[in-house]
Amino acid sequence: MSKIKALIQPHGGQLINRYLFGEEREASLFKASNLPRLTLSARNLADLECIATGVYSPLEGFVDEQEYYSIIKDMRLQNGLAWSIPVTLQVSASIANQYQLDSEIALVHPNGTILAVMAVK
Repeated sequence: MSKIKALIQPHGGQLINRYLFGEEREASLFKASNLPRLTLSARNLADLECIATGVYSPLEGFVDEQEYYSIIKDMRLQNGLAWSIPVTLQVSASIANQYQLDSEIALVHPNGTILAVMAVK
């Protein structure tokens, strides 16, 4: 029996890692402290963790509207890569309307910890 010499490549060919460290992390947290905040649900927390750790590679964030419709219509990302479930930030319309398009918001754990910065698309 032969030994495996290489790991299987992640979907899309590159493992996404969205964690920040050191000065980059500190700068992002400082910036996020001045942004509007959105407290995440348990479902959104789980999806954010999967995005950040590469479980959802090649996604680098929640999908935007164009990517969403590409997935729904063709079961593919816009780049043609097979993807069957759109990973969206699930919030009610009343909550979504509190944030401006093309702005940034801080995504926050229910305990108040800032977890991420997201561009609203």
